[in-house]
Amino acid sequence: MQKRCFYCPELSLSPVSLSEEESSHILRVLRFQAGAVLLLTDGRGTLAEAELLPSSQGTKSRIAVCKILKKNFTARRTAGRVHLFVAPPKGKKFDLILKFATELGVSSITPIYCEYGVVDSSGKKDNFEQAVKTAGKQCYNPWFPKVTQTLKLGDALKAPSTPLDGCFGGTPSHLMAPVKKRECCCVPADYAVWIGPEGGFSPEEENLLLEKGYSPVTIGRYTLRVETAVPAILGYLEAKWKEMI
Repeated sequence: MQKRCFYCPELSLSPVSLSEEESSHILRVLRFQAGAVLLLTDGRGTLAEAELLPSSQGTKSRIAVCKILKKNFTARRTAGRVHLFVAPPKGKKFDLILKFATELGVSSITPIYCEYGVVDSSGKKDNFEQAVKTAGKQCYNPWFPKVTQTLKLGDALKAPSTPLDGCFGGTPSHLMAPVKKRECCCVPADYAVWIGPEGGFSPEEENLLLEKGYSPVTIGRYTLRVETAVPAILGYLEAKWKEMI
């Protein structure tokens, strides 16, 4: 059985104290006892093996304290860093998208406003970051994706940090669109993936993406929902680049 993983933003010192939320999960929900060995991650590449130390008893808010036993650092990719730009769908589907993106190792996630979008995701950045942390712990990904503020599609395209190489898809008009062949077989350092809302990108938005040099993609034979298009395209890229990175 794999060790359970928990979030600890600071792993440079030992022992470390975990947050009340993580402590409650460890001590009250899972009922771990002193001496239990678990994993800690800071979400910035470090995964540490730690031992749970005896904690104070009889208090309402017990804090889990751990001694670091061993630390491993996983370097970021030097190529194939994917930056996801996606219009959030309704309800809790975006949490599922954040989970998929984290499990598939994206570097950043930017919610975008689109003309046909129906969801206002402003002011929800903290909730999105929490969903990423939860997914990162569950899949043992020591690098949590950076979640940025929600941007209009036009503003996201103009941002200096937005990769120039990339693709867009997930709308009905892309089903018959040709996939532009890359002129070289090397993996780009940074790659942008644009996924539109349930209503698709508007014609004006598609033209903006094409003018920037992004390629329309076809995944499968049918129209994909946002929550299907994200893991489909990310999984395709991961498999395509696996042997090249």
